[in-house]
Amino acid sequence: MRPIRGMAGVLLAIAMLAASGSARAQVPGGATDVSGNVSVRGSYTASVTAAAGNTLPPNENYQADVAFVSTSTITSLDPSTQSGTFTSSGSYAAQISASGVPNFDATGTYVATGSFAAGRYTVNGSAKIAAPDAGSVTFNGTGTYNLGTFAVTASGVYAGDLQTAEFGAARVNGNYDGSAVVILKPQAINAQIALPTSLLGGMGTTAMSGPIAAVMLARRAPMPAPSGAFVEPPAFGPGGQSLAVFMGGTTGELEAAAVAAGASGVWAQDAVGQYQLLIVGGPAFANAAFRSAFPRGFTTATGVTLTR
Repeated sequence: MRPIRGMAGVLLAIAMLAASGSARAQVPGGATDVSGNVSVRGSYTASVTAAAGNTLPPNENYQADVAFVSTSTITSLDPSTQSGTFTSSGSYAAQISASGVPNFDATGTYVATGSFAAGRYTVNGSAKIAAPDAGSVTFNGTGTYNLGTFAVTASGVYAGDLQTAEFGAARVNGNYDGSAVVILKPQAINAQIALPTSLLGGMGTTAMSGPIAAVMLARRAPMPAPSGAFVEPPAFGPGGQSLAVFMGGTTGELEAAAVAAGASGVWAQDAVGQYQLLIVGGPAFANAAFRSAFPRGFTTATGVTLTR
């Protein structure tokens, strides 16, 4: 949500400059192993070519929690400008989530090359997806990094192919962006290199998270057509509330489903993030704001909160 270590090499170089003024630290060519974690939040736009039934949305927010192992090498370095080039390769294990999709895990390997200079980097890479479906993705982009906070941003373009169990082959391409803070596993760092080395792996991870999330979300099972009903019968807790998923339909169908469930109100989040209340059986003026917020009802599965 990270084939993922492309930038590992990058920060490695910078970390070497920032933390170790030794000549040895400034000489390119030595490979360094880095492992760590990032939790990347971002968004993507996608164009999908696949068999009927694919439901990957053209725009989506994602979260990818990734553990990575990276071997990175600084291939060139200019200490006077803190710039250079790198190569990196390794493996990743990611948990990916997005709205309307159960969390799922993805694993695989990656290779990447890039360049860096004073807080900015470029990266080109590719990754193989081993599970839960077989696939691959290429990406290229740019980003920023901060040695003090371990914060990383990434944006760029990607193209991927995936063989899915649900609907066969899918081809996905588009744009991605994301941001993360790298958490390093200290025991994995060479004692002669400063802690910021971890950013190298984290930069590649962040850059890969958007492409991997977008391509892997193409594997989601087709969503049922709007049915005007809840996925499961709502179960109310002691406080008189129930979280439910409405499988799409008009506001009238939502109200009818709420009546059948024994609810007196329905809370739903509108397009700008505000919660709107539908009073079951309420007068038109009391529900005017709700109907205005959802003039076409609900075209996809939507999470709502019911109250008794």
